[in-house]
Amino acid sequence: MRKVMILGSGPNVLGQGAEFDKAGAAALAALRKDGYETIVVNSNPATVMTDTNSADRVYIEPVTTQFVSQIIRQEVPDAILATFGGQTALNLVMELANSGILSELHVKMLGTPLNAVEQTEDRELFYNLLRNLNEPVPQAMVVDDLAKGQEFVQRVGWPVIVRPAYTLGGTGGGIARSEKALTTYVQNGITLSPTGQVAIERSIDGYREIEIEIVRDHHDNTAIVATLENIDPVGIHTGDSMVVTPVQTLSHTELTRLREAAIKIVRALEIEGVCDVQFAVDPATDNYYVIEVNPRMGRSGVLAETATGYPLAKVAALLGVGKDLADISLSSDGRTTAASEPVLDYLVTKLPRWSYQSIGADRRIGTQMKASGEVVAFGRSIEESVLKAMRSLTWDTDDEYWQRVNKFDDDTLVSHLIHPEDDRLFAILVALARGYDVPEVAELTKIHPYFLARMAHIVHIGQQLTDHAGDVAILNEAKRFGFSDMRISELWALPVEQVRALRLEAKIVPHFSNSGTNDGNSFGAPKLFFSTYGEAGQQTPLAKDSVLVIGSGAYQTRQGQEFDYGTVHALNAIHRSGYAAILINCNVQAVSTARNHSDRLYLEPLTVEDILNVVDAEKPVGVLTQFGGSTAARFTKALNQAGVKLFDSPLTELPKQSLKEPLKLRGRIPTDQAHVAEQAEQIGYPLWVSPSKRHFAANAHFITSAEMLRTFLQGAHLADDQVIRLQPYTDGATYEVFSLKDDTDVYIAGIVEHLWAQNANVDHMLSVYPTNHLTPKQRTALAQVAQQDVATMNARGIVQVTYIWQRDHFRRLYAQTIGGGSLPFFAKASGIPLVEYATRIFLGNTLAELNLPQFSETKRRVVYVWAPVYSVAKLTQQANDLNVTTYHTGEVMGKAQTFAKAYYKTLAAGNNPFPSYGNILFTVADSDKAQALALARRFRAIGYQIQATPHTANYFQDHGLPIQRIQNKHAVALSMTPQNNLEGPQAIVYTNDPMDASSIRDTVLIRNVTLVQGIPLLTELDTLGALLNVLESQRFATVPQGSEE
Repeated sequence: MRKVMILGSGPNVLGQGAEFDKAGAAALAALRKDGYETIVVNSNPATVMTDTNSADRVYIEPVTTQFVSQIIRQEVPDAILATFGGQTALNLVMELANSGILSELHVKMLGTPLNAVEQTEDRELFYNLLRNLNEPVPQAMVVDDLAKGQEFVQRVGWPVIVRPAYTLGGTGGGIARSEKALTTYVQNGITLSPTGQVAIERSIDGYREIEIEIVRDHHDNTAIVATLENIDPVGIHTGDSMVVTPVQTLSHTELTRLREAAIKIVRALEIEGVCDVQFAVDPATDNYYVIEVNPRMGRSGVLAETATGYPLAKVAALLGVGKDLADISLSSDGRTTAASEPVLDYLVTKLPRWSYQSIGADRRIGTQMKASGEVVAFGRSIEESVLKAMRSLTWDTDDEYWQRVNKFDDDTLVSHLIHPEDDRLFAILVALARGYDVPEVAELTKIHPYFLARMAHIVHIGQQLTDHAGDVAILNEAKRFGFSDMRISELWALPVEQVRALRLEAKIVPHFSNSGTNDGNSFGAPKLFFSTYGEAGQQTPLAKDSVLVIGSGAYQTRQGQEFDYGTVHALNAIHRSGYAAILINCNVQAVSTARNHSDRLYLEPLTVEDILNVVDAEKPVGVLTQFGGSTAARFTKALNQAGVKLFDSPLTELPKQSLKEPLKLRGRIPTDQAHVAEQAEQIGYPLWVSPSKRHFAANAHFITSAEMLRTFLQGAHLADDQVIRLQPYTDGATYEVFSLKDDTDVYIAGIVEHLWAQNANVDHMLSVYPTNHLTPKQRTALAQVAQQDVATMNARGIVQVTYIWQRDHFRRLYAQTIGGGSLPFFAKASGIPLVEYATRIFLGNTLAELNLPQFSETKRRVVYVWAPVYSVAKLTQQANDLNVTTYHTGEVMGKAQTFAKAYYKTLAAGNNPFPSYGNILFTVADSDKAQALALARRFRAIGYQIQATPHTANYFQDHGLPIQRIQNKHAVALSMTPQNNLEGPQAIVYTNDPMDASSIRDTVLIRNVTLVQGIPLLTELDTLGALLNVLESQRFATVPQGSEE
């Protein structure tokens, strides 16, 4: 066995994120080092594991049975590893096994046997396994229709937990406390489950939730890597829960029982690799239930690896190919092996990051995971690690959460304690500050009193600070328990600089501790450091010159994995340039926080205070912020003021334009709202508005009327000196030019074309490379315009400038220097390592020294298409809410010889494939009806049924096309439900008039429902025509005699 295929997880969605790229990249490195030939299949271009040097062969293709089967026949691997691709890979490998291709080609399943996948994903088999092992499970029943579920509830009573089989992050399930909720969860769960099954369990919400991360080899040896305790109780998905490791509230005897149960389970499943076992512990009796077994690497595994230093992904990969735990060396002297169990003398806390502020979604948290990212913080106490984690999310200062929760009356506050939302931690702290005692809050939240006592201590220290402003002894105590300078400055009503000066004068400085385990052995990776106060010792800087890179922090909508992609490549480029690379970041999911990418890793909050602490300790020759997104960019001013050398700085001003229409408007808000409205009227509606000084694309909102603009300005919490930027709406394409700039010269690397959906409630629809609609003459002209523009900008490194073609010339919309967005897609499609070049420019090289080729976009043999992927099904919102903007959580890439085939691949890769049969609904603007009719005829000729709304239906019928009439667009939305998935449309073709307010509202209605239900929505008829070419090439048209036209 020499050739191994690793399946990736595809696009990031809520419940399955970048942690699988981190694990997969580590597994690939371990297998290649051990001499194995590796093959990767993943559709996500923002991943490091899809870099061409990550494996022997990399396929950026849909992670689906159709495409992976073709690759398997092409490559004929000896074995396949699915344990690093999340739920996507596990479901896929089951489909491959059932198709017979694995047995036909003698492809072995490594790590997790097929029967183990079945027994952990099929709830009936899962319960039977545990009962046979005499392990307790909640009272439960597996059903495939609502009536059986109702019968079960009548026997056990309310509430119950509904768990769909083979779904990701609890999708489709929830806690049902009423007949209505049961009906919704069961019907949705049956529809979303690949097997059409849901398990209904007697609810045990409120129990303590404990996780054990365990490894096993093929000789039945095991090792417990980590124990994790969810601070939140059962009933809140572990991905949305506050988590601490190691376990805090169990006695040695209680924990030993759970350890023994985990070992028994992993042995029964015959897993050779990693497994996560989740338990629910009754707080009253200490009895436990087994509630979940995940036979793969996941979020908890990545957290365990980061917290302990134990290279779990590497070990799991080597166990999968047959190595023993005792044979895998984890230290340079060979004395520590994978059989060693980590022992920690510190605490690690994980907090989730939600992005509700951006997308206006349902903020309640429960059994369906909704977090877009997470942060971790190390400390010597719960107080310290929790407060550091809070400031990693900018939660320790007087931010939106504090302001919102402090306004709650007592009834509202109690409601938030009982029915948790994303403000849960703040509600707890505010309740404790208002005088609620720990037993009261424990009863309301079901959180263990131990953790609430620690939070009460945080409140007590805060009160002490308020009562003793300027007291150095209280300051010292507050720092020891994790209070930031900023929070102390707010409580003392002093400038933060004055607090910092007082602290330094009193010699209250942090000590940086190594995250070593097993009496100082950190498993061969003594690189991770965290700050703590009250300990002696001083960090010794590295011997050679170093560069500090600031990461992008927790993933969120509009700042995701694509920024960490740049960070990883910048760190590698720093090494190749002869410098030591130091990283500060707080994102446990980020590939950059794997210990092999930096010489020293600081898992610390991303704040000015914490960055300056690292600068003081390491004394780097400079700091790099370009690849940390808007998170890192916001620190540049303060770092400059502190005398820190920055290799780069964000673009603060665009050069003046020779255009009549204003693209940027300064105004004091709200005093100049009338002026903003006046300028908006001159530009015309619809338009984009952004309160960003630098990054228009990251903060733009779509405005369709003066009333909507007024609502936005009143609710946007803008500063008095806020910069407002207005931009006309464009129905069509924009063009993003990627360039490099040193101190004097500009290099144009390439152009990506962005195709936009017809309404801007969703971020852009498709990206294409090379450009699809520009002539060679236009491409050359655009490159020249961009060269001139960038030359006048006060920027270095990568500069991305976006243009539209308007009135026979290119008009600049915005520019950015934060190195994210389409950068990974462009790098994969063009093969140009822009991050490598930019980093070398920052470190002293000139463009002339890099000897880059002249800009040229000649006819390429391959077309690359990028598409967004959404997670709206878990973030339910009223479908007619115009103020909700839907942002993607992940991305996919398709490549083929034609645009049509590449686009078809993105649909397949995005888990939203175009149906091979069924109903296609047309509802189009008058100007598009003739073109839509021609397309509808072609669809009907290859077997599709055509539906249409009244005006479109009249046109189609007048021209002789048989159709099914849908009365109105609201009827369309009602028909797109799991209960009507056969009668309703399987795809929708929709165009509108962007100047018609009712048309815009209908667009939002249809788009939101299609996203929730996972139905393809096509808003570009030319794109639909291209897709239809592919569908026609896959089948034969059948038409009756005499209808050949």
